[in-house]
Order: sequence, then structure tokens, then C-alpha cells
Amino acid sequence: MDYSLIITAKDEPRTVANLITKIENQMPKISSNFEVLVVCPDEKTKESAISRDTLQLVTWVKDKGKGKPAALSLAFDRSKGDILILTDGDVSLEEDSLDKLVRGFDFRDNPRVVSTDNDVGLITGRPVPINERDNLFGYWSHFLTHAAHQQRKLRTERGQYLDASGYLLAIKKELVPLMPEDISVDDAYISHQVWNQGKKVGYAPRAEVRVKFATNLADWVTQKKRTTSGFIQLKAMEITQEKMRGFFEEFKGLSLALTYPQNLKEYFWTILLLIARLYVWLAVFWERKVLKKPYSGNWKRIESTK
Repeated sequence: MDYSLIITAKDEPRTVANLITKIENQMPKISSNFEVLVVCPDEKTKESAISRDTLQLVTWVKDKGKGKPAALSLAFDRSKGDILILTDGDVSLEEDSLDKLVRGFDFRDNPRVVSTDNDVGLITGRPVPINERDNLFGYWSHFLTHAAHQQRKLRTERGQYLDASGYLLAIKKELVPLMPEDISVDDAYISHQVWNQGKKVGYAPRAEVRVKFATNLADWVTQKKRTTSGFIQLKAMEITQEKMRGFFEEFKGLSLALTYPQNLKEYFWTILLLIARLYVWLAVFWERKVLKKPYSGNWKRIESTK
């Protein structure tokens, strides 16, 4: 099996260098036939990636600055692998996470849950916050990623649709869709397109990817408005047959509010999270449904996540 690892990045030389090292430590255990495509517009990130490339397998794909969907399209066209592994330049891979991710294609990872009819087309890993839980935004990141983890596990057990996480996913190249440049949630778009082709979306919870989430309110709201707008966009495009995220689906998931907090301070932070999510939904409804603002895949950089 041949693999193409696609890293989308911008102005992230330090984290990309570490990511290249982890990839080249992990991938030879899976296959000797792999390549690494670093899609970025800047020379610093490019040079940093190449400097860590001890196996001489990194190829730079120059990003034209049109957003992540356009960057992914460039990488899809250049990739040679049968399996494409997608990740971001600002994350860190946990030990053997790539092996744990691609195992799902041959059903060694969880044969009890996933059938052996080999119709899994996409597998997503599990984002885990780097942020500490002992502050407001760190707690929010832990709460929301745990809620997503529980929802993905449940949907996998039931054989239902689930949204992949763009922080780490693997997809069979034959299923890769054409990517509109204005898509705001590329991971959900890819997930729906795979599902609509009659293939399953799998979940590898032990394939962990460490992510830094927003650490201030402005960045948090900007990020959540972008993703929330993206799901409204998918619905408007009429490509969604199943829903994992939406206003009512999300607030069902927030039932964890009664069991996840460990002390009074965390219960208070949970109440603030419910208020903040309601604000985001109302703001997005106003911008998209009332003001009719256009969608754009070329989004604002969230500095506090870097």
C-alpha cells in the first residue's frame, strides 16, 4: 500500500519540523512506500520541513493563498498514494497514531464494531487538547473534544454517519471529492462526500493528535462561527443526508454538562460554555440567514492556537 501524507500549513516552521520528525519515525513501521507533501505559501515553513526530512521524502507544494480547500485540491492532484493521510501543520502526533489510524482500513483496530466488508472509505483520529484543563478556555476545549469523542464512538457502534476531524484523517484516494474553494468545513464536506458514495466513515479513538485550541474569547468565537457557518453552508448545498452537528444535535451532546464537570468552578464554566455556544448560533443565524453574508474557505488565522 502506498501512502501520501498531506500537511497544510502557513507560517508554522517550528511545529511543521516536529511533525515531519514524528511522521518519519512512525511511517516506516507501516509501509516503506510513502511520501510527504507540505502545502504552504511561505519559504520558512518549507525550509524547516525540508531540513527535518532525513528520508528525503518531503515535497513542497506551493500554496496559492486561496484557503485550505484550494490547498488540499493542489495536494490531491500531486499525491501518488492509494491512501491519503491529512493533517495540519500546527498539531503534534501521539506515539504510533498513524499506525492506529490506518489499521481501520483492514479492520484490525476494532473488529467488534466495524464489519469486515471492507467498505470503510475514511477514518478519523481523535483530537486531544494540549491546553490545560485548569482555566476557562482550556476546560472548554477538553469538554468539547470529549463530547465529540463520545458522539463518534456511539455513532460508530451504531453504524451511523460521523464527521471526521481535519486534524487527522485518512481517506482512500479513489474517494477524494472535488473541493469547492469556498467550503468552510473541509473535513465535514469530505466526510459527507465519502458517505454519499456508499462508504463508511470510521473512527480510530487511539489515533490521537494533540491540538492547541483557542485561548481567548475573540479567537474562540471566530473559530466556532466559522465551523457553525460551514454546517449551514453544507445544508444549503444539499449534500448532507445525515447530521452529526447542528443546533439541536449539539445541545443534545451538551448533556455531559451534568456529569463532566468535577467541581463547582467547572460547573460554572460549563454554564458559560452553554451561553457562548448559544451566542455563536444566534450570531451565525443573523449573519447567514438575515444579512446573507457570503461563505469563504479563506478564513482568518486563529493566532492563539499556534
